[in-house]
Amino acid sequence: MQLTEGKYLTNFNPNGYNNQPSFVNDDVLLISSNHYDASQTDIIKLNLRSNKMTRVTATKQGEYSPTLMPDRRHFSVIREILGGDVNQILWKYPLNQNHKGIQALDDELTVGYHSWINSTELATFLVGEPHRLVIHNLLEDTPILLDKNPGRSLITRAGKLYYIHKMSEANWVLKVFDPFTGNVNSITKTVAGAEDMDIMPNGNIIMTSGSKLYMFNPDKQTDWIEVADLSSFGLSSLNRIKVRRNKIVLVNAK
Repeated sequence: MQLTEGKYLTNFNPNGYNNQPSFVNDDVLLISSNHYDASQTDIIKLNLRSNKMTRVTATKQGEYSPTLMPDRRHFSVIREILGGDVNQILWKYPLNQNHKGIQALDDELTVGYHSWINSTELATFLVGEPHRLVIHNLLEDTPILLDKNPGRSLITRAGKLYYIHKMSEANWVLKVFDPFTGNVNSITKTVAGAEDMDIMPNGNIIMTSGSKLYMFNPDKQTDWIEVADLSSFGLSSLNRIKVRRNKIVLVNAK
């Protein structure tokens, strides 16, 4: 791996919250940011080609984890609800911003993170004691508990769900769920203490830890290899990571 043409994307909000990037296409990125309202987050669209920034949502609630939906005409978010027992629901918006969106999942569920497996199956990290990883079939309304104590990275690639199972404090395992067979298989242990990952176009898995990027080839490797150290760029606390073809977007905690 070679990293070139690095660019600081959120210099418009250098001391604020800018997180949870998600690609819409090769040139458009959605992020959650408090740039427009320091007290809560909205969704902002960044055009990487034109360097144009667009405010997508402007609500009194915070929105997090923007995620392109399978129809490619909508994106879903975790939306905060002020008051009440359930304070994080799944909401969906149209990409063309022609209406204010609708609720996408039962409001009795407190959703922390999510990933669309396909147009009818959805994986959710449900907040609780313990946290749960649940698969929802939106046509049959038959939620299935997949695992307890999942990590926050839920990645869908080629119709399969990749996630981290925190089996114990020191034993975090990367797993893959195949909805066609219903099987869950373990791939490897994570980089120690790391839980942010994505899948490369060639199927390799990439994780962040500190200033470094690590990669794992499920077909050839037995352990993670370090592929980049970004400390020379002043990055020391890498976490969220998103990959799209030859682009990698990283979040560095300050």
